[in-house]
Amino acid sequence: MAGNKFNSSIPRSIGRLAALESLDLSYNHLSGLIPNDLENLWVLKNFNLFVNDSEGQIPTKGSFLNIIGISVQGNDKLCGGEDEAYKMLKLPLCSSNKKSEKPIE
Repeated sequence: MAGNKFNSSIPRSIGRLAALESLDLSYNHLSGLIPNDLENLWVLKNFNLFVNDSEGQIPTKGSFLNIIGISVQGNDKLCGGEDEAYKMLKLPLCSSNKKSEKPIE
């Protein structure tokens, strides 16, 4: 789904695609939060959100503990936690007072 000029948020319903191993959403105009529903994709190994407009904290549980390849560069409003996985992504720490928004289904 890369390079399709999608301009919405990432649909939560993608989290129901249980056999999804790779999700390439690069070079779109996706905004909003990365839905926590993606944590349910236990076989997801690659997640590419390169050059979009996403914001907020990257999910920290489920499949995001096991993803081998993750690319989120070009999303200046994304942030991460203090553990090593986030440090490798070179994301700023999330502040605890940011507003949370619900992604569109």
